[in-house]
Amino acid sequence: MLDIKFIRENKDVVQSGAKKKHIDVDIDALIGLDDERLKILKEVEELRSEVNRVSNDIARDQDPALKIRDLIRGAVQKFGENIRIARFTRYSLSDSISG
Repeated sequence: MLDIKFIRENKDVVQSGAKKKHIDVDIDALIGLDDERLKILKEVEELRSEVNRVSNDIARDQDPALKIRDLIRGAVQKFGENIRIARFTRYSLSDSISG
């Protein structure tokens, strides 16, 4: 199996090698799927960062009268759901790339 970085850097070589082995592969589609995977991975990391920031805000918030904690917890749950969706999509794309 070839590394995606190698494939990106040597599209022509990989395409001609696949052709010699009578393997039909769409290198541009493969790279497109990997671009989508990287985009989703970045979104997941940004969401994780936001969850961590909000969690730290909760830890610092000691005034229950403000009720900010409940608002923040709701936001954290929403971010958690977005992370789960993004992870599922990322794994699906990874399976598409691998499969």
